[in-house]
Amino acid sequence: MRISHLEWGCIPTTNKPVPAEKLALSFFCAIFLLMNNRPIKVDPHGLSGADNSYYKVGGPNYPPGFGYVAFGEGGVDDAEDADVILHEYGHALQDNVTPGKYGSCSTEAGAMGEGFGDYRAASNNNTTFDPACIGEWDSVPGCLRRVDTKKHYPENTINECHADGEIWSGALWDMFNSIGKFKTDSLVLWSHDIIGKNTSIENPTFCDGAKAIIKADEQIYASANKTAIIDIMEKRACYITERKGKLMFCETSDNKCGQLRFFHMLFDRVPHLFRKAMSPFKCAILFL
Repeated sequence: MRISHLEWGCIPTTNKPVPAEKLALSFFCAIFLLMNNRPIKVDPHGLSGADNSYYKVGGPNYPPGFGYVAFGEGGVDDAEDADVILHEYGHALQDNVTPGKYGSCSTEAGAMGEGFGDYRAASNNNTTFDPACIGEWDSVPGCLRRVDTKKHYPENTINECHADGEIWSGALWDMFNSIGKFKTDSLVLWSHDIIGKNTSIENPTFCDGAKAIIKADEQIYASANKTAIIDIMEKRACYITERKGKLMFCETSDNKCGQLRFFHMLFDRVPHLFRKAMSPFKCAILFL
């Protein structure tokens, strides 16, 4: 598998006018074309008949950032389902630019990894009858997971990456439907580069993911989508104040979260100019 120019929205040399949003992306297109631009070993019968699939790293031949994909065969063969293929390839993309940072399933990092894989499947297979349904062929007659649930952080988390990943994929899918596929894909992918280059982040949290997306929007689109992104993120988590530049989460869905939501409700009712002046103290809080 190799990345195509069309997948990342990179623009070929042309004398025709180029849309402004694509020009905004051109400076990092060359980097994205190198992301995971390698052959990936795939075993379509890699789990001895088990009904599972995974992107695997380990050993000197498959270090973090350079793993392989193994597909299972239980029920419908996983390698027959485009969503499963796209999901696992999403892990490969993410791991290649953030080696080893999204591995553990019991962490928010693991949930973001699974959520991104599901979002990638939905984003790139969005002309189907029910694009929000992930793995419907493998899971017929139902869905393996969905990217349009109403799950909310933290009360809907169970410390299992696939289930908790629906919070993250839900936020990304909301972005997809609000600002479009092109912008959402570019922001999410660029946010991984931001996480990957940040040596102080070894086990990213939902908050790290949120800040990275907002930072990516600042770098690519001059924060043109910041309001929409924050509004979407706030629907997935408690509303919080920002202190010393750090986004702080409610750890439980207790009365403190209720009080913060009430504060945010008042905040949304003040005049626009005052809201703008106070915006540094408003913080979305994310999920996943």
